[in-house]
Amino acid sequence: MNKTLLENLKKQLEQEREQVQKDLSGISSKNPDSSSKSWDITKQEFSTDGPLDLESETDEVEEFINRLPVETQLEQKLSAINKALERIKKGAYGVCVECDKKIPTARLQAMPETTRCMKCEK
Repeated sequence: MNKTLLENLKKQLEQEREQVQKDLSGISSKNPDSSSKSWDITKQEFSTDGPLDLESETDEVEEFINRLPVETQLEQKLSAINKALERIKKGAYGVCVECDKKIPTARLQAMPETTRCMKCEK
């Protein structure tokens, strides 16, 4: 892979990482455990004072439940992006992890965090 293409893909990955982190920070917060790279969905604060408003609290629980799969998907994408950037550093980027063949440039440009060629992905 030529150096210019590799640099462009690296920039694309870094921009995607920044966007995913921004999206994640809108619905979750980074886990304070320094050994963990995970994010925790922002917890809703349920009122224990005053009369119980079931409709409002039901809406809050529903919103929380709806955000869980989004948070998981974003966290997985962030992990894939970080792994791709690590492969670039190690000089292993653009090679299928299954068959050790080069991943086509068009596939890398469309999905730079990919680790498999189309044949192995199927």
